[in-house]
Amino acid sequence: MHTTQPTLSRQLQQLESLLDAPLVQRDTRSMSLTAAGQRLLVDAREILDHVQAVTLRANGEHAAPRGHLRVVTTIDMGQYHVAPLLARLRDQCPQLTAEMHVTNRPVKFVEEGFDCGVLVGAITDDRLVAKRLLENPRVLVAAPALVKKLGIPEKPGDLEAWPWVGLLGAHFLIDNSVPFTNGCKTETLSFDAALRLDGVTSMRAAVLAGAGVAVLPLFSVREAVAAGTLQLILHDWIIPPVEFHAVYLASSFVPAKVRAFVDLCVQEMPGRFDDVGSERTG
Repeated sequence: MHTTQPTLSRQLQQLESLLDAPLVQRDTRSMSLTAAGQRLLVDAREILDHVQAVTLRANGEHAAPRGHLRVVTTIDMGQYHVAPLLARLRDQCPQLTAEMHVTNRPVKFVEEGFDCGVLVGAITDDRLVAKRLLENPRVLVAAPALVKKLGIPEKPGDLEAWPWVGLLGAHFLIDNSVPFTNGCKTETLSFDAALRLDGVTSMRAAVLAGAGVAVLPLFSVREAVAAGTLQLILHDWIIPPVEFHAVYLASSFVPAKVRAFVDLCVQEMPGRFDDVGSERTG
């Protein structure tokens, strides 16, 4: 921004004095936006979007994605799928630069200044537009050696005594219980995870090592299942899938760089998962 911290602090104080409202909540370790600050941020971005739209139209460049794009997604979705799409986007739009943030914690999309992202589960922030990309199956897996030791389970209740591997933050919607459906039958199995890890890749590594059974997105274990290093458990029982959405800030003007990313996700993301459904029975 080419502005010193004292200058920014003085300008912030002047703005708070002008608006007669605190915009930032400060403590000894960090700062965060107040409710008034969050509203002002949204309004200011909308004003800047309008200015950008006018400028682009005047220059005849409305359809040309350019500038810098800040994208957020989950750790494993980013590694497996979003990073390759960003590389493709850069190839299509050489005047565009991008950065990808990955996290399995809840995202403060507006406050953290993201332009767009690929998020999992229901999108509850009404400041965002969410375009559904796909549903990804989840499966129950364990190492073959553990299955051999404990026996092949026939119903969810057979897994009550098994060790479980869980995900910190329950980002893929599994906390301490798993809902199963088999035709007209529905069962919910509660468990206490013996091991919780912050990422699907870490969970898969632990399950491969025999640490326990886990519910994982099929895209993250399909190669291991095909290779026989992981075994599907209770494959006749269905666990609700997870939904992935492309999200961006609701605005009357959507920047070309954001439209380009979202359009590419809508076009190509489902195709990256086309083959996973057949692996439940493969």
